[in-house]
This record gives sequence, C-alpha cells and structure tokens, in this order.
Amino acid sequence: MLSQTLLYSDRDFVRRSLASNVRLDGRELHESRELIMCKDIALFPTALQGVKIEVPDSKTSLMIGLNAEIFLVSDGKKAELKDLVELEVKSTISRTIGEDPEFAEIEAVASKFLLSRLDIEKLKISDNVHWKIFLDVLVVGDLYLCDLDYLFEGLTETLCTAEFPNVRVSFNSWSEEHVYETLEDSKALFNREDMLTVKVIGEIDSKIVLDMNNDELRSVDSFYVVSVNQKGDITCIEKLDGQAIDVNKLSMVLKKLTEFAKSLRKTA
Repeated sequence: MLSQTLLYSDRDFVRRSLASNVRLDGRELHESRELIMCKDIALFPTALQGVKIEVPDSKTSLMIGLNAEIFLVSDGKKAELKDLVELEVKSTISRTIGEDPEFAEIEAVASKFLLSRLDIEKLKISDNVHWKIFLDVLVVGDLYLCDLDYLFEGLTETLCTAEFPNVRVSFNSWSEEHVYETLEDSKALFNREDMLTVKVIGEIDSKIVLDMNNDELRSVDSFYVVSVNQKGDITCIEKLDGQAIDVNKLSMVLKKLTEFAKSLRKTA
C-alpha cells in the first residue's frame, strides 16, 4: 500500500530536508532504524518456526510462520519452485493479499526478489520427495511499500532458523507407496549467507535514502527494490513508483546503486 497523498507543502518540506541530508527523525540518509524482531513459535503453534517483527514508528507488526509438508513429485517430472514454496499474507481484517491490488504488488515483489531465488535443491529429501513450505504472514495494521525491508528480513529469518525434521524415506513395493519415518533430529536447510539482501531504496537529487518512512517514500524522486548477493553484486533491480525516468537519470541511479551495493550488504 502507498501512503495517503501528502499535502504539497508537507511533501516539499520533506523533499528539502532530504536534499539537505536531514531527516525529521534525526537519522542519516543511509541509516536504518532499529530492527525489533523475536522468534516466537507460540505465534504459530503448529509451525516449524514463528517470527514477529515490529515496523518502527508505526503500529504495524508482522507475524510470520513457516509450515512444511512432504511433497511427492510424479515420476519423470522435476520439482519447480511454484510447487514447493507458497506465500500467503493476511491482514487482521481477513483479506488475503491477492484480493487487494496494492497488497498483491507487495506479494509479487517478495516472491520475485526473495523467494524465487531460493535453492529448492535444499528442500529435496530423496529423488522425488521434497519438503513443501508454506509461509504465512499476518499483518497487524497497515503495510506499505516502504515496509518491505521488514517483510524481507522477517521472511529471511524465518527461512534460515526453521529446523526441518530428518525424514527417512522408503518404498513399500507391496502397497506401492512411499513410507516416511520422522527421526528425532532436525536441521536448518537455508543459510543466511546464501540469501539475498533485499532493500527498498529511495533516490533524491542523486542521493540514496535507506529505510524510508511513508512521507519520505512519497517525497523522493524515485524508489527501487534492489537485491544484493553475498559478493555485494546487484542481482535484480526494479523501479516501483511507476513514473517515467530519463535515460541519463537512470544511468546515474544505476551507477550510484552499484557503488552502494557492497556497503548495503554489510549493513544488512
């Protein structure tokens, strides 16, 4: 969701402040707010992991749970990401993300920049047996595009800290069915170092702005979602504000973001 339209005078004031390297909350342009996150499996009693994130300077919180089930791939077929990973976001008013066009944009960005980059080989149990994971996000309050940083961080933390049971798979030739035995030990399948860092980044007067609030998001010249790998290289970038941009300005922004990418990975 985008914020409500600012009054022109308010937007102009925020723009002039950012252009002068001043933020109303006292932060530097590249400075992020404190991340308030806790793991709490009680949020999702049947889940493998549960994480709660408080979005700073707002009344919004995100509760993220990861559930998993065994998925059998048909003989001769190869498992695909869409078969093995599902994301569903619900608000406290019981609307699913797909029913809200603004929420749908957030889901699409999360899937494209983070979930689509998952190594699904790590979900493989045996030749044609995989884990299928379900990521459930409950949004308490309003969720805006500038809050995506916190959604990405919560999804990453949930994926990397969830421990999957060790499963022994055998095939019963008499019944022609797979038999699954859950062992006592468990392990995490995803490593944070291998996950992409994904951030929403604003640009105003050739300056980069991190961790924007709603007013800043509506006041910058443009804003982008950027993913950076462990080497500090940009893997994907998308302009989110829907406004046309001059090719020379775009070239400048790309250069700035490329220069900034390695430090972005370090601060993640």
